Amino acid sequence: MPEPAPALPDSEPTRSPSGRIVVGFLVLAAIASILASASVGRSPGFAAAALSAIYLLLSASYAPILYLVGALGFGVPLQRAIMPHAERFWAIRTGLGLAAMLTLTHLLGIFGVLDIRAIAIGLPVLGVVILVVHLARHPTETQDVRARWPWLAAMPAIGVLLVAACNPPGWLWASEFGGYDVLSYHLQLPREWLNLGQLWPVQHNVYSFLPSYIEGAYLHIAVVMDATPGPSLDGTPTDLIAGDGSILIAAQFLHVGLTLIAGLLIASATTALIERCGRMNASVVGALAGALAVATPWIIVTGSMAYNEMGLVALFAAAMLVALERDTKPWHSGLAAGILIGAACGCKPTAIFLAAPVVGITMLAANRPKYWPVVLGAAMLGGSAMLAPWFIRNWLACGNPVFPRMTGLFGSAHWSSEQVARFSNAHSFQGPFSEAMKLLILPESSSTGMPNHRGLMHAQWGIFAPVVLIAAVASVVSVHTRKWGSILTLGLASQILAWLVLTHIQSRFLIPLVVPGAMLFGLAISTFPARVGRIVPAAIGAAIVFAQSLITFNIFAHQRDSLGGANVPIAAGARFFTSAPDDIGSVSKLPPIPYLNTQLPIGSRVLFVGSATPMYCSRDLAYSTTWDTSPLVESARAWPDAPEMWLMDLKAKGFTHVYLNAAELDRLRETGWADPDLNSHEIGIWLNAVADTVYIDARGPYIVYELP
Repeated sequence: MPEPAPALPDSEPTRSPSGRIVVGFLVLAAIASILASASVGRSPGFAAAALSAIYLLLSASYAPILYLVGALGFGVPLQRAIMPHAERFWAIRTGLGLAAMLTLTHLLGIFGVLDIRAIAIGLPVLGVVILVVHLARHPTETQDVRARWPWLAAMPAIGVLLVAACNPPGWLWASEFGGYDVLSYHLQLPREWLNLGQLWPVQHNVYSFLPSYIEGAYLHIAVVMDATPGPSLDGTPTDLIAGDGSILIAAQFLHVGLTLIAGLLIASATTALIERCGRMNASVVGALAGALAVATPWIIVTGSMAYNEMGLVALFAAAMLVALERDTKPWHSGLAAGILIGAACGCKPTAIFLAAPVVGITMLAANRPKYWPVVLGAAMLGGSAMLAPWFIRNWLACGNPVFPRMTGLFGSAHWSSEQVARFSNAHSFQGPFSEAMKLLILPESSSTGMPNHRGLMHAQWGIFAPVVLIAAVASVVSVHTRKWGSILTLGLASQILAWLVLTHIQSRFLIPLVVPGAMLFGLAISTFPARVGRIVPAAIGAAIVFAQSLITFNIFAHQRDSLGGANVPIAAGARFFTSAPDDIGSVSKLPPIPYLNTQLPIGSRVLFVGSATPMYCSRDLAYSTTWDTSPLVESARAWPDAPEMWLMDLKAKGFTHVYLNAAELDRLRETGWADPDLNSHEIGIWLNAVADTVYIDARGPYIVYELP
């Protein structure tokens, strides 16, 4: 019979000398990691990159910090009301406060008052006041997870996270096509909502019908930073892209903050799990689990961009912690978990099948069967309340509370059946289940001859998959951790099954696996027998985390290699994309967006055809995603046999120019994602016949036409 390992105290008090020494080392390691990451690439040079990164970290972080600290303040009364006897109250406050702040931001945006700067600043300030008053009344309260040194192993990855977030959106990460989703909706929609004065769906961008809780937070940050609505008449960048784009960087910093919070919450959940198993060194093991999650390349890639994944991961981890809390009434833990998962779905709807089942399994395992109806009922109540604002908003906007999903039940709103089918086909895997299973591990065939991994063997998972597989086996084999190792392994299996059945089989959609996966990693470290002591398993765990960090650093070091390296635009900021370089020499050599911004007459209005990434264009413009209907197609369908009317209709709508991105349109047609009525060749023939060509970039080709 294996000897039991007693649970030990969480760690030393926060004000101990050793704790202060570790904090000092963490600060030094963070600075060294930032400098190392800034040294990557040949341009603009180490000094310029390092100074730019430090400047941005100091100047563009105040709004995200205010937002997140304010969220923590709102979490204090929520935790005291819903889970008053929680052991890890600060971690639960963080999760509940984040859920509350995101929901309040969303509601203020819906009601059209978030653009009032006094309200935008006042909301997080109120949270900060609540936090300060609480700390003044309860000065002896300390953080519940105090192990710090394991985070040293993750510092190379954290340095990459911070420096990558200092680069303007649209440059980094080849796997994300230079942040295509950021340019088309994660930050483009906050721009439009700022100019519209309301967080509301728009018919030219279907992604505006998603819950958008994180995108609403980016809008909130922009208002706090005094963003000026646009566009300007002369093409001067306004709103989120004004100046050097520090508002864009602040949005990325908000997601960085959520990434670090996610790691801390995973650490707390793992610590709670280890203590449930009665194993030793729970706090250190928990910190190693959180550090492994943060060190994983996919987390750094998405965390450094203005995405929404880290909101999901952080709230998911908080819900797992709630489910594992001891001495909590079932309906309390069910309600709190429901609130957190509801908010996670508000960040990214895939949480409904990639996070909720794992939390549900964990809650059932943590409670007696007689309490299951209470736990699940309370969770459903909390989740429904959190998502109600989205349901009501969409219902008022289009009649379908979950548009663009469930169109057969609630209707297709402004879409045709063809659009519904095209969107559904593109967002689900069209091959047999057996092929999807293969893609979980094996690469798909590629025309380039390079392996294209869409599952767990993608390079940006690093060593996560084999480490978690070994951890799952070790946790299930050990008598001390068998129950919870089996529960987490079952949760992972449910996530993988959902990914196979309900997604279009892309590696990034597996990111929620980091929560139960990292917790399994921590559980496996705790299976070492007591006679081995604490140092050996902790050292093994730290070595694994450090190896993962180095993989992340190496991936960053090779970004944009052929164009000068990862940090090329860090000094120029948004101007790298919005304006012309000083040494451009000729207008004809300008990229398309700087040409539109700087060379068109005052008052111009541009129609984008084929391009759905207009974020850096400061002109008055119209665009549509490939799933939505272009104004040009609307004209063609209104007068199918009278092309001469198309020009008159476009001019009646105020358009003076058309920007045709033929390369993107052709790519979309090859994938079957393009509107069947948008053909770059036919559009080009028509435009050449009725309009003047004023700009051509043959690399696309990208063409700008001036309407007569």
